[in-house]
Amino acid sequence: DGHPDMVFWYSVDGMPLANRYVLKVRTLWNAILHDRTNGAVIVLTPRARGQMGTSALQEFAPLVHDALEDRLPGPGRSAR
Repeated sequence: DGHPDMVFWYSVDGMPLANRYVLKVRTLWNAILHDRTNGAVIVLTPRARGQMGTSALQEFAPLVHDALEDRLPGPGRSAR
């Protein structure tokens, strides 16, 4: 029984990705070209079912992404 109200994305080199196949290609590319596979998965869920719908989470997601941007690995920087 999955959680219906959930938003997630992957972040590879500071680039948000929602497609897992693009993620795999991007990670492979970074491993070959830069000798690193830095990335993260970000998952947003409400504390309780029905507390916040998916549309509210989707509106909140860009704020989370912006807040995490300097904290996640990216081109030319390490995670803090």
